[in-house]
Amino acid sequence: MSWTKIVFALIVGAAVGAAAAVTLKADGADDVVAHTVYFGLKDPSQANIDKVVASCRKYATKHDGTILFFCGGRFDEQSDRPFVDKDFQVTQTMIFRNRAALEKYMKSDERQQFVAECRSLWSKIRVFQVSLRGLETPGLKRIDAAAP
Repeated sequence: MSWTKIVFALIVGAAVGAAAAVTLKADGADDVVAHTVYFGLKDPSQANIDKVVASCRKYATKHDGTILFFCGGRFDEQSDRPFVDKDFQVTQTMIFRNRAALEKYMKSDERQQFVAECRSLWSKIRVFQVSLRGLETPGLKRIDAAAP
């Protein structure tokens, strides 16, 4: 193998390793923000659960400043545990780079379309917004506050 190929392989390997060690850090002085919604449904049929999950995926992905998005239906395999909240059928969580990105999402046309499409299915929603100062990502490289 030529030196050129060896150097190229080392550079590519370093780049792949660096990409695998992704770090999440807030912009400026803002904290990374989590926005989690728990949806209780009037009719908790699997069809309605699937409809809300599909709408979450359709309207809540691909917003500027979103670091992470996930949604899904509650599972009942552990329902005998008294501390497990069972008062919902679907949840959606979005992690935003900062509060400004969350506010932009909250005012977006896509979010308004999601609410219009799914509101009639909800019996109750609960929204939790959290400033993530202690963001840990197991398996990914950690940035300490003192690091540049």
